Amino acid sequence: MGAKVWKLMDFVGSFNNVQNDTKDLLKRIGAWDQYGTGWGPDENEDIFGATKTKHATGSEFLFHEHFTASIEKKAEERYAADYQNVAIVRALKLVKKFDHT
Repeated sequence: MGAKVWKLMDFVGSFNNVQNDTKDLLKRIGAWDQYGTGWGPDENEDIFGATKTKHATGSEFLFHEHFTASIEKKAEERYAADYQNVAIVRALKLVKKFDHT
């Protein structure tokens, strides 16, 4: 994202807390009733409320097996410029601050 877009951001959510963060965001912008409710097979669940199952493949447990230290180092090198972007660094700090895991 360009610097212009980052300046407009005032909310950073976390996928670890996607249901609550989505609710918070939609309520902040006045879109909860229209987009946050009415989900699921009976249309009586909140958005992401129907997603209570874990990955069927167990992939969340395989991440560290495949994302080795050497791959992590390569990723850090490749995305070093992103981590120097002041807006991105600020956003990452917000994610860590509000991460509910």
